[in-house]
Amino acid sequence: MNASDLLKIESYCKRFDGEKLNQAFSFIEQKKQEDPFAYGLALSVVNFLLPLRPDEDTIIAAFLHSYFLSGELDENFVKEKYGSDVFNILAGVKRLNNTMNYRENDKASQLEALRKMFLTMAKDIRVVLIVLACRLYRLEQIKDFVEESERESFAKETFDVYVPIA
Repeated sequence: MNASDLLKIESYCKRFDGEKLNQAFSFIEQKKQEDPFAYGLALSVVNFLLPLRPDEDTIIAAFLHSYFLSGELDENFVKEKYGSDVFNILAGVKRLNNTMNYRENDKASQLEALRKMFLTMAKDIRVVLIVLACRLYRLEQIKDFVEESERESFAKETFDVYVPIA
């Protein structure tokens, strides 16, 4: 993603605050060398979401979500720089990630995971879109971060929980 990609994003909506978008992009660019996986995840999530023409807060949250989940960004920083809507999306992604307890062959845990996703969708669909885009990225990169012995379980979890939501 480069400056022309940012212009493409900004062209979706004339009300976008190009400065906030550029700040978020600059932040992840600075972190690129420290954590190439988080950087690649952020760019991929944004690219997966672009055809859906998301709002500016969703794009910014997609750029920043990995860094918020890891604790590199805190609530005050996000609210001050990007606003409370971006923070609410990020907090929703974090909450959903922390509460997804899937156990293979346990229908109760699968139903509970689906219930949590549906409740989150009712509150803010943008959270679920980011979570689904993250899962898609992880599926594409499964060889790089999931041990071979765990890949089948990861794929089954995706099929049982994430596919019905998508």
